[in-house]
Parts: sequence; structure tokens; C-alpha cells
Amino acid sequence: MFAAQAIQGLTIRHLKLLGAVLILFGLVLPLYSCRGTFRDASGKEVKFLNAQGKPIPAADIDLRQPLPEGVTPLDPSQEPPAGVTYRKHYHYFFSDFSTDEPSDWIRLVGFLWPAAAAWGAHRLTRRWSRGLFLGAEPILLLVTAFSLCIGAMFGTKEVGFWVAWSGVILYGLAAAWGDVAALKDWSSRWRWPVVLLVCLAFFGSAVVSVLAFFEGFTK
Repeated sequence: MFAAQAIQGLTIRHLKLLGAVLILFGLVLPLYSCRGTFRDASGKEVKFLNAQGKPIPAADIDLRQPLPEGVTPLDPSQEPPAGVTYRKHYHYFFSDFSTDEPSDWIRLVGFLWPAAAAWGAHRLTRRWSRGLFLGAEPILLLVTAFSLCIGAMFGTKEVGFWVAWSGVILYGLAAAWGDVAALKDWSSRWRWPVVLLVCLAFFGSAVVSVLAFFEGFTK
């Protein structure tokens, strides 16, 4: 009963706020990870095992020479031996952020604007300002989607990416819902084509753009 009341109490603005918060998590959670390192109990990096299956410190192997007999490289896809741990290298938004790079500031805006819009866009009372925002909203969401993609393009996507992308989708659904609701009293014969266009615009901004980005990048 409480859950049903909570669902009924959700508004478009609430859903946008929730989506915006999920997007903000992308700034603090790891966006992607890349190949890590094996470490022994003392914290030294190890890359190989000897014939007895014991780890060999990386500094003890000259990679310019053939590997000694019985020495095998450690494989991240396999369980490491006792006393050895595999540590992934996690990358966060601000670990790759440069204050001297204008595109990084644009990416930051991509993460921040949904929260500002969800919090204060309803205060736009002038018709022209409201219309300008509604027209720009799908484009801004596309900026957010690409900001997220660029932040996770160099490795395996991690929890920060998936949480933020869920926020992008949720914000897009709420925004499309709001726009369609605003058209409910519009009697023009263009009503349904415009409704379809609105839905496709947000669907493309939130979902298709991300899939297309990674599909194109991995080719």
C-alpha cells in the first residue's frame, strides 16, 4: 500500500530529479576500468609464475630476453595463486578531467544541467523561455549521453557508467512524458506525429546515441 501511494505521488519533476541524481553519481563512481596488475602480499607487482607456481616479481624478469623454462605469465582471466591479488585500474570522471581542456568543461556541464533543469525549469513562466528549453532539452540530453560515453570509452564500463546511463534514460522518459502530457489538449492533426517525434527524440538521445557510439567506436 505504501509503495502504491509512493508511485502515485511521483510526478514528472520527481522522476527528472531522480534521473538527475543518478547522472550525478557518474561523477563520483568509476566509469570504466582497464587492465590491472597482480600484487603479492607485500604489494610488489608480479607478472609471472615459476615452474612451482610461485609468483615472480616483475623486476626479476628481463622482458628483452626469452622467458626462462617453466615461467608462465599470469592471466587476468584465471584465478590468481594464493597470496596474489588482481587489482583493476578504475577510472573516474575527474581522474581524466583537465581544467585546460574546454571539452572537459562541456562534459561536466553534460552531467550537471539535468539537476539544474529538474530543480528549476518549472520556474520558466515566459512562453518563449519555456519553448526554448523544451526544444533544447533533447539536444542537451544528447550532450549528456555523449559526455558519459566519452568518459567510458577506453575500457570496460563500470558501475558509474551504468548508473548514470540509467539516469539519462529515466530523465528522457520523464521529459518525453511531460511533453506528451502538454500536448493532450492540442487538437491539431499534427498532434500524433509531433508526439511520435518527441518520443523518438528522447529515445534517441538517451538510448540509441549510446549504443551507436560504442558500436562505432569498437569497429
